[in-house]
Amino acid sequence: MRYRGLRVSLIDRDGTRTTTIYDNQRFPKFYLPHTESRGTYWTIEVTEPPEHSGIGRCFEQLSRAIARRGAIAADIRPLSLRWKRDRTAELLLREESTNRCYRFELTVPSDDDLGSGTYLLPGGLGGLPARLTDPIQYAAGETARRREYGRSGIEQWGQRTQCP
Repeated sequence: MRYRGLRVSLIDRDGTRTTTIYDNQRFPKFYLPHTESRGTYWTIEVTEPPEHSGIGRCFEQLSRAIARRGAIAADIRPLSLRWKRDRTAELLLREESTNRCYRFELTVPSDDDLGSGTYLLPGGLGGLPARLTDPIQYAAGETARRREYGRSGIEQWGQRTQCP
């Protein structure tokens, strides 16, 4: 591997003194995959909406966001994101430790919704709704909601289904 060891150091403002505060021999374990774009990704099944649906940009950003390993939880793996009809998509998640699958129906905003500035992403567990203007906001919000739900929330809010 190219980055076998990773050293994290503190450097004085004038650059004369360096103090090593962390020395990692196994670089891939150092960072959380969902914290940055260089994380690794799951291979998920994606059934894209037709062009005339108007939700393509948000749908694409959502598929990218949920496919990142650890984006929802370390042991929850996304299996598929499918367009169902109109602005409705279906997300299928599997809890790796129990091998249980849960299905969620999501309403995906259209470009017109985002352009008007009137689309609100519902607040998660007691949170406030957010006004969306960009597909990346939508994807980040949906991913954050699933992460906030945690295991018990996914069981409560998702519909248990057969794993493929």
